[in-house]
Amino acid sequence: MLLLALGIPLTINLERRATAELETQALIQAQGIAAAIGAENIVQPERLDAIVLEASPQVGGRVIVVDTDGTLLADSSGPAELGTSF
Repeated sequence: MLLLALGIPLTINLERRATAELETQALIQAQGIAAAIGAENIVQPERLDAIVLEASPQVGGRVIVVDTDGTLLADSSGPAELGTSF
């Protein structure tokens, strides 16, 4: 019974730490992609597409770029949803 009482809080703590680490890693990756895009590439659709396509396998997921209004500018999954609001 004592092991169970100690095990549950430990499991919860480890789960929270893993989630926090994942969130931190995602934020770092997003900041790196944003730096690669920069102000000069945000207005160049071909370059923007190349950056998100290159970044997608590096982060192991979908990469999207939206403007300040939430309009989709680039998507590593393809152009089908470009112009839609997120």
